Amino acid sequence: MCFSNEPIPEVLSERRTLANFGKNAPFRHREIMQTWVQEIFKRGGFEDLIEYDTSVERVEKRDAEWVLTLRKAAPGSDTDAWWQESFDAVVVATGHYNVPSMPPIPGLAEFDAKFPGRIQHSKHYKTAESYRDKHVLVVGGSVSAFDTLHDVRTVSKLPVISSLRRPSPVFGPTPFTHPDILNRPAIAALDADNGRVTFTDGTYADGVDHIVFATGYEFSFPFLEDFQPKNGRIPGLYQHVFHDGDPSLAFIGMVTGGFGLRIFEWQSVAMARVFAGRAPLPSCIEMKAWEQERIVERGDGPSFWVLMPDFERYFEDLRAIAGEPASGTTGRVLPRYDDAWGEAFWRFVKWRVQLWEKDAADAVALAERATPP
Repeated sequence: MCFSNEPIPEVLSERRTLANFGKNAPFRHREIMQTWVQEIFKRGGFEDLIEYDTSVERVEKRDAEWVLTLRKAAPGSDTDAWWQESFDAVVVATGHYNVPSMPPIPGLAEFDAKFPGRIQHSKHYKTAESYRDKHVLVVGGSVSAFDTLHDVRTVSKLPVISSLRRPSPVFGPTPFTHPDILNRPAIAALDADNGRVTFTDGTYADGVDHIVFATGYEFSFPFLEDFQPKNGRIPGLYQHVFHDGDPSLAFIGMVTGGFGLRIFEWQSVAMARVFAGRAPLPSCIEMKAWEQERIVERGDGPSFWVLMPDFERYFEDLRAIAGEPASGTTGRVLPRYDDAWGEAFWRFVKWRVQLWEKDAADAVALAERATPP
């Protein structure tokens, strides 16, 4: 996940990482990651270019300029300060882990009103202690779901229930295969009268204290009135970055399955070169054709913006757009895609799968030892 010139510090947290996974673990504590990113920014001397605690209320194109309507709390006042600024280009880098996605389950709203606090989203998950001695149901089939399951099961009533339509295509069913986890299909309905959770196979669960929806997030751009997500993806983006109707509007970080921060670096360098006038984009027709070809290949839905398993193609497409930095400058040189990056990713997947297999085997062996002959 590291940037090409800035390695992530080799610092492992004592309590969680070293204690649970050993000195070769590929994990870093969130504070390590946060400090790493902040220090990179500070080294460039760019801190004065940031306006903090400011809400972007509206972004609109007026003639050749983008006009931003901005708002922030005025110090010592009960009212907010509002103002506008104009720019030649706009980069939307708000991420896609902000607005929780909730499935349209019959009875969901009524259930939440009757049992406030019982329904939660993994966005608000803090610690397993909140679920100690509770009967917990976790909904979802990917990373947030199985991380929550394996954290909660150490303190909750057992078994913890997993409700999923299908497991992650990357990690498979192994994260859900454990004696402490009871697997159920998707939820068919929630009953606000008695608190019952009914699944699509006709089975049900009573007395559930917490339902954690680890069901992902929605794209959300409330400040862009005329540009909204559709079918779980962002339409009209060439290479997931440039608006094909107006390339002075760019999006960074609106992909997944591409080594996280590393692919954002490639996107950012390509975007910067285009905005600087040193990297031409293809015609609008060609950019729209790229989107249509990807729809045919990946579908007109969330899979559109998933990069794996063909990592190399996207890294190299962005590198081709970016080109080389101008002569005599300190512009960033993007290295060619290295197969070792993908190999490291799949090694990590295999490593986690093996950990879950070991945990499950240990739990089975412990139960067998505790059972009288």
